[in-house]
Amino acid sequence: MATPRQPHQSACPMKPHSSPSTDAQRLARILPLLACPACRGSLRQNEPAYLQCMGCQASYPVRSGVPILLPASMQEPGVGSVDADDPVSMHPYSPASQDIIETHRGGWVLDLGAGGKLHRQDHVIQVDIFRYPMTDVVATADCLPFRDNAFSAVISQAVFEHLQYPEQAAAEVRRVLQPGGVAKIDTAFLQPEHGYPHHFYNATETGLRHWFRDFDIEWSGVEPYQHPQWSLSWFLAVYLDRIDPAHAQTLRGASLGDILQALEHRAAARLQEKDAPILQALDALPAHVLRTLAAGVSIRGRNPPKLPPDKNTEPRALPTASSVAQDVRKLTAARQEIEILRDQLAAQGEALVLATDRGNYLAQYYPDFNSLQRLGVRAWVQFRLAALLRSVLPARAWFALYHLIRGRGIANSTLEPAQPPFFSVIADPQTPASLINAFFSLTHQTYTGWELLVIEHPGQQASVRRAMRDFAHLDQRVRLV
Repeated sequence: MATPRQPHQSACPMKPHSSPSTDAQRLARILPLLACPACRGSLRQNEPAYLQCMGCQASYPVRSGVPILLPASMQEPGVGSVDADDPVSMHPYSPASQDIIETHRGGWVLDLGAGGKLHRQDHVIQVDIFRYPMTDVVATADCLPFRDNAFSAVISQAVFEHLQYPEQAAAEVRRVLQPGGVAKIDTAFLQPEHGYPHHFYNATETGLRHWFRDFDIEWSGVEPYQHPQWSLSWFLAVYLDRIDPAHAQTLRGASLGDILQALEHRAAARLQEKDAPILQALDALPAHVLRTLAAGVSIRGRNPPKLPPDKNTEPRALPTASSVAQDVRKLTAARQEIEILRDQLAAQGEALVLATDRGNYLAQYYPDFNSLQRLGVRAWVQFRLAALLRSVLPARAWFALYHLIRGRGIANSTLEPAQPPFFSVIADPQTPASLINAFFSLTHQTYTGWELLVIEHPGQQASVRRAMRDFAHLDQRVRLV
């Protein structure tokens, strides 16, 4: 997208400066740009620890100089940390985005979903749902806490696939962007399911243009860094990473032509003997990983009962101006309540998916387990004996005995990191449930190079300690510290 190399005027009277600033000074400079997420009123900082809306009087916390401007229905997700070796933070601006940043130094540029960048440019405001070291404002894309016409340019890289309401986010980008301002949006199309906490959409070019249909679209298409070869590389890397080493070696040793031919033979129902090892390797993808790389997803639902029309209701009188205004207020309140309920329903749905994945994950390591009602007397006795030994033996001794009896190693069946972890998560669990949720939220990620550091200290519940040690033996990426 060609952009004239001339400064653009900002709607805010306060201009960006090139001199370095502290967190407090940085907040003071961008404060005139900010607006209350609830009512769009101006914000003021009476105390260092919070901002207050001058309209609805709502208060918002300020943590380490970063305002947390989220809707009242949304909990604060947390803090993100990065370093120079972190691939997330090393993800640079694209050439087109960098050109927009350079050509709009006379105004403010919004980096929507900036992530964990290592550096800050003085006139670029970094917004993210997580608070990274360089984040300027914590906010959600579908409710941007900025005044109308605040920015001369908006850029967003690999963010819109993670948004629950991308069309609302596009409308918010248009609201905070000055007339004539430039928006440059990159998003996913053919990519595996990835990212935390959600990956909602993979958009075609037609879909992306539909989201931004209210803009004068100057160009849309595929950038060089979005070439299909990178999509192919990503899919193959995840596929080979998620199957066991023996099947992965089979696929690595097969030619691309052999793999395509085996799939064609399967589709035509005329399999050959040489196709069997390749198809077995392809079928080795664990069940809980299928959705990450699936060609499609499906859903089945049942329509709930509908309320019958009330035939005894008298025809309504023509509405008056006051009744219309009251109805509008009621409708607005109802829509807000519906959005809250939708968020709660989405959270419950995610919990259900996570629970299903958790069961599939554990099934790989405990395939012999079955319901007590379906066990014979002999098996029931064995089960009770195993439970007794588990309760009296130390964790290390129990797992050593289990491996000896079963002839298989739990810890050896998981991935042992051959290089530094992609990211580390530190947990201080107070209950077994919190540790279980943390562990399986990590196994749910596309990237397997994570590390879970669990803090062990005196005074923890015995059940928490047992769960900690079990997970440390179950997966070598879990470490007790």
